[in-house]
Amino acid sequence: RDYNSILRGIAMFEEKRLFMEKIRSLDLRMHPGFSKLTWASANVVEFFVKEARRHATDINKVVADFRDSINQIERNCKQIGETSLVHIRRKVVYKDRAFEKKQERHRVKVRETLTRLHQEIMTIMANAYFVFKSDTPEVKAEWNNFVIKVDKMVESALRQTVKASLLEIARCIIATAPSASSSSSVVVGGGATEVPPFLQVNVVLELQRVTLQPSLEELVVMVSMIAKELIATIDVVPRIETALADTIKARTASDIPADGDANAEALAPAPVATPVSSSSRSKLTFYEIIAKDEDVLKIFSDILNGMKGATDRLTHYLLNWDKYKHLWELDKDAFIRRYAKTVRPLSSFEMDILKQQETQLAIEKEETITPVSFIRVDCSQLKYSLIAHCASWVNKFTGLLNSQALTELRSLHDLFEQNIMQLKVQPKNLDMLKQSIDLLKQIQDDLPRIEARFEPLHLQYRLLDRLDVQIPPDEAQLLESIAPQWAALRQVLVEADQVVRSRKERFKADLVKQQKDFQSAVTAFREEVMAKAPFSTLDGTITVDDALDSITEFRRQYSLVREKETKLNSGLAIFGMDTTSTSSKEISITLRDLDLLEKMWMLTDEWNKAWVDWKTIRFANLNCQDLESEASKFQKRLVKLGRDIKHMEVWASLKDRIDQFKATLPLILDLKNPALRARHWAQVQEDVGKPFNPEADDFTLESVFALGLDQFHETIAQLSLSATKELAIEESLRNIEEQWADLNLDLVPHKDGGHYRLRSCEEIFQVLEDNQVTLSTMKASRFFFAFEQQVEYWERTLSHILETIEIMLQVQRQWRYLENIFVGSEDIRRQLPAESAVFDKVDSNWRGVFDKLVKDPNVLRGTKQDGLFELMMDMNAKLEKIQKSLDQYLETKRMFFPRFYFLSNDDLLEIPG
Repeated sequence: RDYNSILRGIAMFEEKRLFMEKIRSLDLRMHPGFSKLTWASANVVEFFVKEARRHATDINKVVADFRDSINQIERNCKQIGETSLVHIRRKVVYKDRAFEKKQERHRVKVRETLTRLHQEIMTIMANAYFVFKSDTPEVKAEWNNFVIKVDKMVESALRQTVKASLLEIARCIIATAPSASSSSSVVVGGGATEVPPFLQVNVVLELQRVTLQPSLEELVVMVSMIAKELIATIDVVPRIETALADTIKARTASDIPADGDANAEALAPAPVATPVSSSSRSKLTFYEIIAKDEDVLKIFSDILNGMKGATDRLTHYLLNWDKYKHLWELDKDAFIRRYAKTVRPLSSFEMDILKQQETQLAIEKEETITPVSFIRVDCSQLKYSLIAHCASWVNKFTGLLNSQALTELRSLHDLFEQNIMQLKVQPKNLDMLKQSIDLLKQIQDDLPRIEARFEPLHLQYRLLDRLDVQIPPDEAQLLESIAPQWAALRQVLVEADQVVRSRKERFKADLVKQQKDFQSAVTAFREEVMAKAPFSTLDGTITVDDALDSITEFRRQYSLVREKETKLNSGLAIFGMDTTSTSSKEISITLRDLDLLEKMWMLTDEWNKAWVDWKTIRFANLNCQDLESEASKFQKRLVKLGRDIKHMEVWASLKDRIDQFKATLPLILDLKNPALRARHWAQVQEDVGKPFNPEADDFTLESVFALGLDQFHETIAQLSLSATKELAIEESLRNIEEQWADLNLDLVPHKDGGHYRLRSCEEIFQVLEDNQVTLSTMKASRFFFAFEQQVEYWERTLSHILETIEIMLQVQRQWRYLENIFVGSEDIRRQLPAESAVFDKVDSNWRGVFDKLVKDPNVLRGTKQDGLFELMMDMNAKLEKIQKSLDQYLETKRMFFPRFYFLSNDDLLEIPG
């Protein structure tokens, strides 16, 4: 019965082969009873039966313990699978970082639980290991399979809890979430389209932007980090194989005596045989495996997508507040400053203030709490900020209105006080009488406009009162005193008018006598100017400074006469008498003559100073354009003055001097011709018969006239023309030289980069053609002989460049064609060994030539390399000889196989053999 009970117990296990050695041992114990002993045998009950039953009982206990161990492992795995890695209370909304902190505390507890359950499994596995550690290799192999099975059970439990925990987060974020049993999505909450909020954010106005606290980015990071940390929680559970080996090693170490044991090796744990297909997988931790699980990644992706959907909706929600952004984006002070600069009616103020108040009411009606997906949005802080902005705008507008009203009020009071004070002054002379008359007329004309200012002012203060703006007592008192002050001003006007009428008759008689005396004084001043003013020419009796001093004195006398006239006319105007007279006309004519005379003498002074500057400047530094421009300006100014001053001798004298100078300008221009060279100056000295150095510091404009060069202006003009023509040839030669100094060969790498080749020579040929035409044109000119050697040099150089470039292009075409044949075809090289050797030499020479050209690609210097042209000619001859040998070789092929006559050389070369 014991034996059968053991067999029945083992039959329940998948790992029945673990007990093979135990059953075999029991069979050996019971074998005598089956084969030799009978119930009649001596001492059969005392020895054999009792011993056999004791052994069977021990094995039965092992089987029972193993069954209990498996059950306990399954219970622990179930508990692991049912352990939630996240703790979310239903119908609770977490504020700020409360949710994150709660999950941190929960993960600490979960790690402790997982560690405890895993340690219990390890203890059970270690106990079981020591039961079978001394059995046969077959049992040990079965034990390894059992370890793998338990490892998969723990892995499955961990995967289950991770998926379930992620699903719990997903259900809080999205209305549809993947089910725990599959990767497909199911509707959470019985088909609900929304999830209840469990996180709260505050909408605030910060740094001129409507933002969330915490921000969208912080929310996404927090939820994603919680999901990642949730998965990472299982990293406290090591793989069963590793943990079991460590546990057995630790227990074995504690059982080994300090001085060693011969059986210590037997106590060491047997290695676990890992299946070949799972060799790489067995090296990964549970965390690394589950973190890469497709279902886990799918749920994690759904969480992130749900977060993205929520952030999109939150972003769209925040856009609803953009309709109020004018409240905080506009600079209130700058806007009010601009607002104050424009004249606006009172209705505009009232409309703008009412608009702000309506905006405030609209803000107050906005929803304070709004669910957006899984987030509860609290807008109380934002509404408070926006309402504060509205109130600030209202205060700005009312403050501006109050300021403008107070300014107008003070302006009216200042106007009343100032006018009353001025009207009460008694006139004591003509000036004061005129001031009193003008003031009286001005105030009488302004009375309607002043009175029209009262009603708008009262309307402003009534609006301020409706808006509950407190007016200071002193300001209110000023407003009430407007009517009494207005009445006082009107009374003073009546009294002032009576005083002015009584004073006018007293001053009229004195004014008539002053008018006659003034006319006599004007006539005397005119006669003195015409007699003593400096109208004569410069004959040495008067200098420019003396003339200007004389004119200044006459201007001073004129100012005194004008002051008397102004004062007299002012008095005449008071009584309505005629102010136009011959005296006024004589004064105007005299002023005009003085102005013209002063301008003439100042122009003369400017010309004298300019001539002194010009004649002392080193001739080489003279700017002819400046001289001509300045002389023309003087002449224009003189002509302009001459319309009214031609009768003055000083004008005619200056005109003759300027005309004489302008007549010599062509000579100066010819002598300043930059085309003049040393040979030209030598010709001038020979013609004049006097030696001089045109580059010397003492050779000035004054020297030109001293040497008498103006007497040879025609000869110098012809010489200057020749120099200009020769300069054109000289510049053309210099342009040719500069062109070839900068012109480079267009070199590019050939195929693999080991060789170089010419890419395009069109620019070079174009320059060659243009320059050759230019040289031909030069030779046809009668001014060519001074540059004959240079022209002939460039003709030879350009011809050499052309020939060298053409032979290089010809060699390049043949070399590129033959290179494809001799470099890429071993058959050709075997058939034509001599030609291959010659081609290799040509190829080497080509590389050498172009290596030098790459270092210095200039066309002029490159084509002048020593022996380059001869080398290219030699290479061309060799390549033609190689081409001829190649043609002969291909002809032999065609003779051997006539059908090859229908193929071109290139196609024939592609046929192997």
